[in-house]
Amino acid sequence: MQSHMKTTTKTSSAALAALLTLTVALPAFAIDVNLGGPKVVPTDKSATSTATSKVAQRIEKAKEKAKEEITRRIAALNDMNTKVQSMAKVTSEVKNSITSTVQSQVSALNNLAAKIDADTDLESLKTDIKSIT
Repeated sequence: MQSHMKTTTKTSSAALAALLTLTVALPAFAIDVNLGGPKVVPTDKSATSTATSKVAQRIEKAKEKAKEEITRRIAALNDMNTKVQSMAKVTSEVKNSITSTVQSQVSALNNLAAKIDADTDLESLKTDIKSIT
């Protein structure tokens, strides 16, 4: 009988210790489910600055790729215009029209490049990058 009582006491003590551990540890794993109002979950400043740094790196990398794509497209437009201008069987009216269209597109791409360069948030940058095509 005493053996059974010792086992029950040990089991109860272990269960109480586990319950106390969970009571202390669970608030550290709480999830913020505050959907509408301001967040009151304390943040670690180093984690926030690391996340901000990663976003800034993504923005810079996206800007570089966008500039490369714009440069490639401008070069392709100019190359096409040069080829059209050297064609013998194309009238000067068509050549002038194509040159005007190419210049308009190059101007639009240069304006877009300036806008992309000025973008500071990821969402507007994504929208501008999609408009390169």
